[in-house]
Amino acid sequence: SKRDRFAQRELYTRYAARVNALCRRYMSDTADAEDLTLEVMAKVLNSIGRYEYKGAGSLKAWICKLAANMAVDKLRRLRFLRLDEVEGRITAQSDIDLPNVSMDALRLMIDKIPDTQRVILNMFCLEGYSHKEIAEILGITEKASSSLLSKAKKMLETKIVDYIKTRND
Repeated sequence: SKRDRFAQRELYTRYAARVNALCRRYMSDTADAEDLTLEVMAKVLNSIGRYEYKGAGSLKAWICKLAANMAVDKLRRLRFLRLDEVEGRITAQSDIDLPNVSMDALRLMIDKIPDTQRVILNMFCLEGYSHKEIAEILGITEKASSSLLSKAKKMLETKIVDYIKTRND
């Protein structure tokens, strides 16, 4: 009906940009992120009947969780996740400091992190998943998730330090 089409258009208008930003964090290729955004929004529109209202912000959370899960599934399908290589290699912990680094520069740095590590960095730091949840979704151990996050943070920290050095030279 006309009312349903209006509601679908409104839902798309409100959430497509947010979904695209989320997909962009997972996919290193912009075209892949665009494709995934369309897939996610189509699934949202087709699955909206299964959504259960749980308070303010629950629709956004539902859509973002669906998008994150679909991103991981797409990466798996694209064979980017080499899950047999992920058992605990790095134990050092380091915190990332972001002094005067533009979001565009940071996004480019994150894009250069190996795919599995980038996914875990996104899921843990940006989406708020626990290592237990990440382990279940990716089919790895919690220790592997923690280890890969540490490795991703260290790699990102090195990229940030190099970036700052080149800007100060």
